[in-house]
Amino acid sequence: MKINLVSLYIALIVKMVSPARILAIFPFSARSHFNMYEALLDELHARGHHLTVISHFPKKNATARYRDISLVGEVKSLNANMSLSDMNNFGLYDNLKLLNEQIDDYVPIFEVPEVNDLINSNESFDLILTEIFNSDVFLGFVHKFRCPYISISPCPLMPWAYHRIGLPIRPSVKPIVFSDRSYPMSLLDISRNTLDWIFALCYYKYVMNPKSEKIARKYFGDIPPLEELASRVSLILTNTHSSLHPSMTLSNRLIEVGGIHIKPAKPLESSLEQFLNDSEKGVIVFSMGSMFRAETLPKEIFDMFLRTFSNLKQNVLWKWESGTTPNITNIRFMKWLPQRDVLAHRNVKLFIYHGGLLGTSEAIYCGVPILGLPQFGDMGHNIASIGEAGMAMSLKDLTETSLTEAITTMIEDPKYKERALELSELYRDRPEDPLTRAAYWVEYVIRHKGTKHFVQSLPLLEELVIIPTIIIVILILIFC
Repeated sequence: MKINLVSLYIALIVKMVSPARILAIFPFSARSHFNMYEALLDELHARGHHLTVISHFPKKNATARYRDISLVGEVKSLNANMSLSDMNNFGLYDNLKLLNEQIDDYVPIFEVPEVNDLINSNESFDLILTEIFNSDVFLGFVHKFRCPYISISPCPLMPWAYHRIGLPIRPSVKPIVFSDRSYPMSLLDISRNTLDWIFALCYYKYVMNPKSEKIARKYFGDIPPLEELASRVSLILTNTHSSLHPSMTLSNRLIEVGGIHIKPAKPLESSLEQFLNDSEKGVIVFSMGSMFRAETLPKEIFDMFLRTFSNLKQNVLWKWESGTTPNITNIRFMKWLPQRDVLAHRNVKLFIYHGGLLGTSEAIYCGVPILGLPQFGDMGHNIASIGEAGMAMSLKDLTETSLTEAITTMIEDPKYKERALELSELYRDRPEDPLTRAAYWVEYVIRHKGTKHFVQSLPLLEELVIIPTIIIVILILIFC
């Protein structure tokens, strides 16, 4: 009897750690997105799984268990390739229009020989990992390989993700990801938020999805509708946490792994360490992330930043990718900034940032207040969320006076740092680290061949009760 129990235990352990064949598809060319995915891919590789990865960021030293299908050069990279010349100009329609236009960038990917070979191959996979963002065009692989799949969201969930995992939309408590609203909202904001949700869902269903459907059928042939394939998702791993994005109704198919990319801080290069150590009045870190090129700032705005920073008591670290920069005593320009490691330094007082989720998460983790300059996507939403929590301020009317006043207020008023430290404690206090959590659920789906026993999807617009909602919203707008 003892021998049988031991044998059973060994068999269960072997099954639990048995290497799986995983296909990972990450076609969006922004490095900031891939930073999240890469952390999980590396962990799965370390656990012995076999990975085939379609991405714009192949490994320099791949192994036999990590096969890259490189997309480098196939489409225009978004890494340090976007302009800041039109700051703060993106509304809901602008965001959706941009996401729709970017679907066209996926067409050349299907022409990559290795991608085409994969479509026509006899290979088999135990799981597919893919991004949920602006298109489901690559879900043809789910039908091709007849295996479960997991979506990964690099930002708060897109409006079209909710129904896939049985997650009701509540416009009265959940600001849409493209807005700078925060919870709680006024009655007027709830009305506008509801209309935004309806418009975004309809735009995806009737504009974006048909474009993806056409492309998918061209390359995968006769496949089920993408909306049906999308509803088969086993789980969505999302780069969020309740301390940062509150008021989320949870589903057992939504796994929050916010901060999955954050690793222990590494030692800084000696001259940078010295710069930070010598900054007795503190340091301000200024970065517009990995997608924007700092030198595309309009000259008048660049000059305004220079005048403001040069008059501060604090030193400034400014991420500046290329081009000539002036020599100013308290400003250090850096082509590449080890952002997470710098934010961990005790002398960093403020982070001036566009509000992208990875950098925002790093600032929260390190307890550093953020002065936000949101541009598009989820940036305004992220800054508004932590602004409501008291550790951030969003600067829309950008002038020398407003910038100076905002910096001075956020550094000299202790409440911003206090709230940042409180939020950091909430963000870090979890039963397990997010990478371990993500890897566990990936292997859970592999072990059980999906999550059919979990809550299933909802029809795309059902949860909004769309007709009465529209009527109520119109009445509210008329009488408010």
